Amino acid sequence: MEYQYNNWGTASFQNIYTIQKVDASTANDLWVKKYFDGVGRVVQTQARGEPVATRTIVTTTTFSDRGLVDREYVPQDLFSTSLSGYKSTEPSWKKSTFQYDALSPTSRKLQESSSKL
Repeated sequence: MEYQYNNWGTASFQNIYTIQKVDASTANDLWVKKYFDGVGRVVQTQARGEPVATRTIVTTTTFSDRGLVDREYVPQDLFSTSLSGYKSTEPSWKKSTFQYDALSPTSRKLQESSSKL
C-alpha cells in the first residue's frame, strides 16, 4: 500500500492518493483519491472504476455554513481517468439534501424531488 499527500494547502487539489498493488503491473492497481476542504473534511472521493482504463467513480459531499452535511451526491461513473483535481458537480447529478432544525443537529434527508425519504 502506498500513500501520497498531494498539493497540501492548495484548495480543490489537496488530496491523499492511496494505491494498492494487485500485481507487478501498474495497470491493475487499485487507487483512491480523497480531496479535503480547508478544515479536513473529505469533500470528494475519486476511485478507479471498471474497466480499468476508462472509468473513475466520483462521490461528492457539500457542507453548509454551519459545517453540517448539506448535500450528498450519488456516485458518478465518469468515462475518464484524467481528472486533474476536484471535479465540480453538475446539475444532472442526483443528490440527497439535508435539512436541520435550528436548535439541534438532527437532520432530515430529502430526495432531489424534496419528498421525505
